[in-house]
Amino acid sequence: MAKFIHLRNHTEYSLCSGAIRIKQLVKIAKENKIPALSITDSNNMFGALEFSIMCSGAGIQPIIGCELIIDANPLLTNSIIQSKDKLEENFCKIIVIAKTDEGFLNLMSLLSQSYLRRQDKITPHIDLKTFSEKNEGIIVLSGGSSGVLGKAILNEKIDKIDKIIDYFLNSFGDNFYMEIQRHGWNDEIVTEPYFLEMAQKYNIPLIATNDCYFIEKDMFEAQDALTCIGTQRFVTEDNRAKLTPEHYFKTEDEMVELFKDIPEAVENTINIAKRISTMAYTRKPTLPHYDLPEGVSEADEMERIARKGLEDRLKQKFIVDDIKTPEEQEKVREEYTKQLEFELGVIKQMDFPGYFLIVADFIVWSKTHGVPIGPGRGSGAGSVVAWSMKITDLDPIKFELFFERFLNPERVSMPDFDVDFCQRGRARSIEYVQNKYGKDMVAQIVTFGKLQSKAVIRDVGRVLGMGYSDVDKISKVIPFDSNLEEALAMDEDLRMKRQTDGEIGKLFDIAIKLEGLNRHSSMHAAGIVIGDKPLEQICPLYFDDSAEMPVVQYDKHWCEEVGLVKFDFLGLKTLTVIKDALDFIKNIKNIDVDIDNIRLDDKETFDLMKEADTLAVFQIESSGMKSMLKQIKPDNIEDIIALISLYRPGPMDSIPTYIKRKHGIEPIEYMHPKMEPILKNTYGIIIYQEQVMNIAKSLAGYSLGGADLLRRAMGKKIPEIMAQQRGVFVEGCKNFSNIDEKKGNEIFDLLAKFAEYGFNKAHAAAYSFISYQTAYLKAHFPVEFMTSTLNMESKDTDKINYYLQDIKKHKIAILPPDINKSDPYFKVELIDIEGKRNKPDIYYYGDKELAIRYGLGIIKGVGIDLTENIKEEIRKNGKFKTIFDFCGRVGTKIVNKKTIESLAKSGAFDSIHENRKQIHDSCEILSSYARSKEEERNSIQISLFGDLMNDNTNMLPKLVNTDDWIGYDKYQKEFEAFGFYLKNHPLDTIRDELIAKGITFFNEIEESIEDNSIIKMAGVIISTSIKSSDKGRYAYISLSDPTGLAEVSLFNGDLITEHKDWLDDKEHHQLVFECQIRKDESTMRINARDFWLLDDYLKNTAEGVEKVKVIKKRTPEDFKNYKKKKEEEAKIETVVKEYTLFNEVKIYIENDKCLKDLSIILGKAHFPEREKHTKVEFVTVDSVIRLPDEYCITEIELNRIRGTFGVGKVEEL
Repeated sequence: MAKFIHLRNHTEYSLCSGAIRIKQLVKIAKENKIPALSITDSNNMFGALEFSIMCSGAGIQPIIGCELIIDANPLLTNSIIQSKDKLEENFCKIIVIAKTDEGFLNLMSLLSQSYLRRQDKITPHIDLKTFSEKNEGIIVLSGGSSGVLGKAILNEKIDKIDKIIDYFLNSFGDNFYMEIQRHGWNDEIVTEPYFLEMAQKYNIPLIATNDCYFIEKDMFEAQDALTCIGTQRFVTEDNRAKLTPEHYFKTEDEMVELFKDIPEAVENTINIAKRISTMAYTRKPTLPHYDLPEGVSEADEMERIARKGLEDRLKQKFIVDDIKTPEEQEKVREEYTKQLEFELGVIKQMDFPGYFLIVADFIVWSKTHGVPIGPGRGSGAGSVVAWSMKITDLDPIKFELFFERFLNPERVSMPDFDVDFCQRGRARSIEYVQNKYGKDMVAQIVTFGKLQSKAVIRDVGRVLGMGYSDVDKISKVIPFDSNLEEALAMDEDLRMKRQTDGEIGKLFDIAIKLEGLNRHSSMHAAGIVIGDKPLEQICPLYFDDSAEMPVVQYDKHWCEEVGLVKFDFLGLKTLTVIKDALDFIKNIKNIDVDIDNIRLDDKETFDLMKEADTLAVFQIESSGMKSMLKQIKPDNIEDIIALISLYRPGPMDSIPTYIKRKHGIEPIEYMHPKMEPILKNTYGIIIYQEQVMNIAKSLAGYSLGGADLLRRAMGKKIPEIMAQQRGVFVEGCKNFSNIDEKKGNEIFDLLAKFAEYGFNKAHAAAYSFISYQTAYLKAHFPVEFMTSTLNMESKDTDKINYYLQDIKKHKIAILPPDINKSDPYFKVELIDIEGKRNKPDIYYYGDKELAIRYGLGIIKGVGIDLTENIKEEIRKNGKFKTIFDFCGRVGTKIVNKKTIESLAKSGAFDSIHENRKQIHDSCEILSSYARSKEEERNSIQISLFGDLMNDNTNMLPKLVNTDDWIGYDKYQKEFEAFGFYLKNHPLDTIRDELIAKGITFFNEIEESIEDNSIIKMAGVIISTSIKSSDKGRYAYISLSDPTGLAEVSLFNGDLITEHKDWLDDKEHHQLVFECQIRKDESTMRINARDFWLLDDYLKNTAEGVEKVKVIKKRTPEDFKNYKKKKEEEAKIETVVKEYTLFNEVKIYIENDKCLKDLSIILGKAHFPEREKHTKVEFVTVDSVIRLPDEYCITEIELNRIRGTFGVGKVEEL
């Protein structure tokens, strides 16, 4: 017979404080024959349903409770509290337990309201009025020293005790218990005599509890570290929240002994358990009510919408698929109508019309309100009903998709449409659902981040105060897919460190105990639940600071168990890219592209794919995919579906066979003639799950429902089920297709092999359609498409640079940011055509060329919001004329040091002030001016000078007197503004020399360099990631050269250590790498074997490329003074060294803006007093300008001239 029941247990759902795993707790209770068990997590019921199911499954009575926070200010103080901190001083923790079903509902409501009514980020809590109103069916424990009575005693407010007790007795009567705890805390010792006295005085039953946070006593140290992880403190700190070793799950005997002086307090735990008659229950899936006209059923409405929708779909199909004759049209109509009626019958039989109506409703609303929706996702695309109701956009019969793969009458389960929404418009669609069904009936779903192996090492190391680099090294050697025990078993060095280093040993001891526990709560990325009644009557809710709606406290799995139906609102940014591209096309060219009904045999689209020109094309833009496209040379949509399905581990082995058979290099073979029509589109290869089902149906007489069960069995490979299915299949083949037993077994084995890897064709077809749409847009509207792509990646500098390289390759004009012309984002701009048209017509509109203008808001340190304000000012009052006009009008919010410096570096002010450095260095002057103009506007007084100051430059403040940046300095400032080199590259000036020295440019590697080749490549360091493993240090280096970006891997730890400073990505050093190129069918890797400073490389290869091997490596000490030495050498060389003087230099001018930079360069070469001079000529489109013979041009000046923006060819003699 039980002696004691624990009524306070904090599981791992008491995030970063409770360390009890529910499974472990239930196991111990069962082993010790404990009849009842409680869960009382801190301010949540995340684990209530899981706990209830596991306890009842083990024959244990679950007791569902929660440690709630109540606002006790009315009981503890007479004053009105204003500040948040003061208010929370009198928040108290008490235990509330559900006694009856009504009590369980009240507990959920109390907890939900504590979050939903929360304001100003105050700790979630319940007010006393609400608490007493929800008093039915709940048991309340006083909370011990942390409760209201405990706080009154500890704060010496003894006069408040009677008032407090009156409240609890009046509200909860005999369901209120006086709680006693003995963990050894002084507060408990102080308050206990008062509790005993009050219990006797007011006849309140006593209850003994142990506040359990961990199972075993030796878990205390780990739990303490867990608390520090949650509170971001160190374990060595004294002034912090901390439990005691006594907060463990004590045995019955231990609790009886601990409270032997008040045995009734122990016995009452049994009495409470006996009073409990509720738990968290599961229920069948229940859909929300769908509003219908009186007398119309959900089935009737579904049929009406589906039949009408089918007619609309068929009309469009007849046009797109060129089905013209009445006979052909009638034949198609009969086929589709027959399938529609079959599906309607199954849906009605399974009682799912409501589900289809709900999904169709929010999808159709979204489509008609400017929120693009994907063509379908997953097996739902196989339904003709879904297609007819506009839920999906793929023709399931045309693509040979099966309804039974989605809804199988032989395997009843809830349908599940995964719906892709335009990422930007998704929130509007969710808001529509909230408004339609009620905000109290719609919520998101909670998820939990866990302390996984690598993360728990980092977290524990941090709270133990270990050095970051030491912990980082350990974390990095732990494989992603291994737990800590497995990692230690695999790594002998790691085991030795644990055994020999006390600090590391402690790190692992604690981390292993905490690994896998919940760390924090978050929200499901896409899941939305819609209830049939207010959700707080079904499950508890909470409200996350980052959420826009309530969140159910059960995760995805337990949501389904409690009967909530999940609807996936997935955000797909490609849909936003498509929408924005269509908007650009409409706005610029006034063309409406019906992207959902484009023909699927467009030559230009497939030509683009054959050439693998698919950067930014959905799903097929990776280097591996590009390689496959070049080999497959797709000429129909089925090739794209196959490629997306095959390009995965396992099925990838079939790609070479697919290619050979497609191009007639290898014969196509079928194991049986009936398999040919099924596998013809994939050249005899089984790729899709639907093909497995179709073969079972055609050869063995399976129904499609039965074939789906076979497909699932083959995927799971359960021996008993496989043996049973083999017999059915072989027998079916014999009876249905006259196939002998041997052949039947061979076909079964073939199906089983491919069923394991077979892809859902419905999903692949839907995504292939989006791939085709994006390829179509790139083929026909490249400028508009790439502009929208850039905008979608506006926060990712690396991706912007990556796409800009592709844009440059297509010779699309990229216009720099301009304060008057740029929008916050990238935009399509029409510019005058220079010279003759030299590109395809798709790059022009009328007599204008399409260009991409860089967005102001994309510049680092600027931001979208500020640039929206700039554009609004231009819309209201016209373009800015001068830098002072700009600063005076936009105000101090924009005219700050960070923003002005970034805009100046980018060249955004060039159209109103040519000297970038002058603006950059005059930020304080400009800010002061903006502030004075702002004060002037805000004052009622009108300047005596009126608007004269705006026009009279003599009255404007003087800017810093400085020369502008030129050449390399200018490029580096642009790099700081953009994160990459937009127009000019530092290596542009020595491009010819690099070629002569055997350097391979990045754009050549993928196209023309063979596998295993050894090459040399030069570039500027963009980013470096140095990591460590059990094999040593390695690095991933991102390089930039004039043709693009490259990722280089370096696995030589000695080289990395010796020249770590050269790899510093903050310095952007110019390096030469000797690399080995490794290519296979899907990937390309660039592995560095050695590297040098570019300057050293060029000097030491003057007599030949091979001489590079004798370059002396510089030490880190040498490098510290490298820059200073180079600057000093440059000064000395300028004075002492006799450079070769060019006799004649011709500079071809492509853009007049370069003249300012050239005047600065030539100014430093202006030596009229010397005997010899260089003949200098500027060659423009219509004239030749000869400068006076006063300039001395050497190689130094010539390189600077070549690197100047706007300079074309340079000829020298």
